Amino acid sequence: MAILLSTNVSSILNVTGNIANTGNLYATQNIYTGNISVAQNASLGNLSITQNATFGNVNVANLNVTQNISNTGNLKVTQNTFTGNLAITQNLTAGNAVVSAALNVYSTFNANGSPTTNTTTRIETGLSAFLTANTQRTSCATITAENNLAITLNETGVYTLEAFFIFNSSTASAANGAGGIKFDFGGGTATVNRATYGASGWVNSAQNTQAAVGGTSGAQTLTYTTIDPATTATDWIYITGLIKTNVAGTVIPRYCQAASSANAANLSANSWWLLTKVG
Repeated sequence: MAILLSTNVSSILNVTGNIANTGNLYATQNIYTGNISVAQNASLGNLSITQNATFGNVNVANLNVTQNISNTGNLKVTQNTFTGNLAITQNLTAGNAVVSAALNVYSTFNANGSPTTNTTTRIETGLSAFLTANTQRTSCATITAENNLAITLNETGVYTLEAFFIFNSSTASAANGAGGIKFDFGGGTATVNRATYGASGWVNSAQNTQAAVGGTSGAQTLTYTTIDPATTATDWIYITGLIKTNVAGTVIPRYCQAASSANAANLSANSWWLLTKVG
């Protein structure tokens, strides 16, 4: 026998058995001091709770939700064995999202806080850029950013810097390597208020070491006045140091010829650099 209630129940509704519902179960206020246990929800509609003031627990064995769960407080999941996806479009909770197992991210992971504060995560949060094709500078009077190597920093602080740059002159004649090449890390929208780095490697057919340069910006230049022509050898340098930022944004390496020349300076594919936050 079905009972249709067309009016509100303004006082307490005590149910000692089961409520079988083929549509939606809608509770505008729950002040229940015990537990609300839902063994299974296979409803194609919504389970809508506009206010939860329970002093107990809401226990759900199997919750199938085809639409959205809107939560202004905290959503706590102690175990997720779902074989599909858990999609969170916005998390405004002031607490923490704790993941005890693997977190697989198939799109962009935006960290608006400080994801690299803990020592154990710093090893895993290096930011790198990799050059997939050769680029070059010809008759270059002003050092310019290599945008293919841009790195975006979402937070300020101190970062260790590593870079491995491969380069040579575009022509075969040894004289045509006389235009040289120079590098710095002064490109991008971030504000670098401290930079210190030096380099070692193989340049112009000989071992080469550059003493560390430093200053209050990323425009600290490493200059090589002569480089190998393309058919003679491939030059390379390994740069190590640190940079400090006080405004977040992009940081981009820049390069140019040491002296303007019609014979291009090439920065070769497989060049890369890496920033890792340490403070």
